[in-house]
Amino acid sequence: MSDVARANDHPAEHHAFSLVQGGPLYQLLRRLHLSGADLQMLRRRITVMLAVLWLPPLLLAILEGHAWGGAGVPFLADIGAQVRFLIALPLLLAAERAVHQQMVGSIPLFIKRGIVDDAHRARFAEAVASARRTLQSVPVELALLAFVYILGFSGALLDVSDAAWHNTITDGRRTTTWAGWWLTIVSLPLFQFLLLRWYVRLLVWWRFLWQVSRVRLKLQPLLPDRLGGLGFVSRLSAAFAPLLLAQSALASGLIADQLFYAHASLSDFRLEIAGVGIFLLATIVVPLFAFAPRLARAKLDGLADMETLSMRTARQFSQRWLRPHPAGEPSLPNDPDLHSLADLRDGYELVCNMRVVPISMPALTVLLIAALAPMLPLLLTTFSPLEMVSGVAKLLF
Repeated sequence: MSDVARANDHPAEHHAFSLVQGGPLYQLLRRLHLSGADLQMLRRRITVMLAVLWLPPLLLAILEGHAWGGAGVPFLADIGAQVRFLIALPLLLAAERAVHQQMVGSIPLFIKRGIVDDAHRARFAEAVASARRTLQSVPVELALLAFVYILGFSGALLDVSDAAWHNTITDGRRTTTWAGWWLTIVSLPLFQFLLLRWYVRLLVWWRFLWQVSRVRLKLQPLLPDRLGGLGFVSRLSAAFAPLLLAQSALASGLIADQLFYAHASLSDFRLEIAGVGIFLLATIVVPLFAFAPRLARAKLDGLADMETLSMRTARQFSQRWLRPHPAGEPSLPNDPDLHSLADLRDGYELVCNMRVVPISMPALTVLLIAALAPMLPLLLTTFSPLEMVSGVAKLLF
């Protein structure tokens, strides 16, 4: 039986999928007891990944005398390397767990809440099946691995200045250290693989959102989420915050190396910092605009319906109350008609405040903080903590 047929037989269960389930690495981690079906054992995965990607270069750098001295940029002083493996790598793995937990409960809501029209469930099921096929593809991950080894191997030693812990300069010739070889052959390619695999997942997510937005959706403008029933899409988008945090931290670490070891100025990177923030935010928010036409149409239809209902209710109210008050009728303050008018006003305001992009302000704030927060420590290279506190105090007092 096809995926689409099974989905139509059991809509609640078979319309679910997760961006981080499937693929050779996922299956390998499960067989090695480093992950459960629902991405459990996060701390164990982080520990093993650090033991493979970060610990060997540290030990080799210690043996070669380049861990905290003996080189222009010792291993422990290489901010970019430490941020990449000790901060960005755990965050990339934590993002898998966060996205999975939110996604497995959110995607079936398109069906459970009746948002997808019954006649279009097959198209929705095909979108889910297509996403699953890509995420479980062996050739995709093998292509990513080949890509990072072809490009990563040639460019692995270009992100830190000469005479760093991973290379030495003797008689004008660069010689790669043993720690540098581990970085080149193991640590950097595998990190790049994990990062690029996230971008493949995002491409799958963007395509899925676009396909779902083309399906006929039953959106309800009067729902309190002010998103026609798509509030869960906003919450799901906020789950990508650890991914943005990891990428922003990675960029911040690379900039910090330039500030400390290439004698650059923070002002030299203002466009890069702004660009990173905008790009990271756009990767999550821009695909949500695919729902804008549907939400805008639902809002316009909702406003038209509310205006029609308002006219009819107002006419009935006028006929009853804006004429000589018959004896024996209830007084105006306690009459249900007055409460109906108040409810009608509240409903009309609810539709007026409906958003046309399924992202709430709290979710947008979380994503914005994740995209920019790792850049804030870079300010310490320009202002001392005392100067920053003094400046804030002057503004407040």
